[in-house]
Amino acid sequence: MTATSHKEILLCSTPRSGSTLLAEAMFNSKCMGYPDEFFNNNQENKGDRPQTIFEENYTKVGATSYADYLGKLAAHYQSDNGVHSVKMHFQHFNQALRSGYFQHPAERSYVYIYRADTVAQAVSLAIAITTQKWNSRMQSSVEGDVEVSDELLARAYRELVFDNLRWKAFFEMFNVPHLSLEYDDITADVAKSVRKIAKHAGVKLTRGALDGLEERLTGKKQASDLNKRLKARLKGMTLEGYKEGNILFDTKVL
Repeated sequence: MTATSHKEILLCSTPRSGSTLLAEAMFNSKCMGYPDEFFNNNQENKGDRPQTIFEENYTKVGATSYADYLGKLAAHYQSDNGVHSVKMHFQHFNQALRSGYFQHPAERSYVYIYRADTVAQAVSLAIAITTQKWNSRMQSSVEGDVEVSDELLARAYRELVFDNLRWKAFFEMFNVPHLSLEYDDITADVAKSVRKIAKHAGVKLTRGALDGLEERLTGKKQASDLNKRLKARLKGMTLEGYKEGNILFDTKVL
């Protein structure tokens, strides 16, 4: 019989919000599971991997059906103290929700990860989509200068705005208690953010769990002149400027 994790932590995030850095830090603590995107089956952002994260782990845990995957996932990835963690963007959450994931019993704690500067977040997302470089450890698929279209910038911005609204609606509609963490606070002191999550979830960190954490992390905050230029292209949207030729005019927002 598959064991049920004692505690489960769900990182409710949007792309480029600092969730990958936070997930790596939680894993390095050895007390907070392995918060990967276990429900990410997006064929378009596999990078240089032959399979999606969902496909890789479906095989790894020996699942024979989606229901079987749900049952085996927590037992396979929980840390020794019985904590299982999952990182979910909203589309992953929606898939898990409709597949019955939340019918599996667990003591769940929710952490909402967001980025106040959604414009900068959209720029980072558009660059990642273009280059297929989703973290500082990956190689860019683009040689030379990176070109990002206005259409992609606008689409990334629109999707992030609406996904943040969807997360907020979920928390409010189902009266879900949650901890909120913002990108700048996470990147400024990731160990402090891990401590906040541990306290929120009732997880006791072992002595020295976060010692030297910054030096152990491989992810790095990414920024460049390209980010600044694209941010300037996207900023400044007003109703007066909402006309043909504007970057957001054709995004079907309204």
